[in-house]
Amino acid sequence: LGTGGSVKNAINILNLNCLTRLIVVNGDTYDNIDYNEMVNLKSKVNIACLKKNDCSKYNTVTINHNNVIVKFNKKNNGIQNEYVNAGCYYFNGIDFFEKISKTDFSLEDEFASYSKNHEINSFIYNGPFMDIGTPDDFNKMSRIIDKYEDKKL
Repeated sequence: LGTGGSVKNAINILNLNCLTRLIVVNGDTYDNIDYNEMVNLKSKVNIACLKKNDCSKYNTVTINHNNVIVKFNKKNNGIQNEYVNAGCYYFNGIDFFEKISKTDFSLEDEFASYSKNHEINSFIYNGPFMDIGTPDDFNKMSRIIDKYEDKKL
């Protein structure tokens, strides 16, 4: 169903109403986002963003001085020191999903369309982050966890 279709399906199964506030976290990322701070944002749609040195494997976002995302940029080798989507979203009401007729869709693609007529706020996050969506990154994270567990013993 894609990232968006999966969330929309869960919303329908749980019979959530349009006023429901919702935090969605990608299952293939590690971070330490303060959700209490994130839900204080007033925009209808909010995306956790962090600055990465090497952005070559990420889509980037352009953020204005008010922390509003003004552009969604596709992956591009050589891009450095830009903001990337950290895979955590806060919806202050779920009407974002009601306007989408598709059942199989990407949240990221729909964000780009939605942002043409609505503000999407960025929640600037400066903590740890690791995308573990590929076997190499998953193995890297496993080694980090193993080292942590060894120190605890």
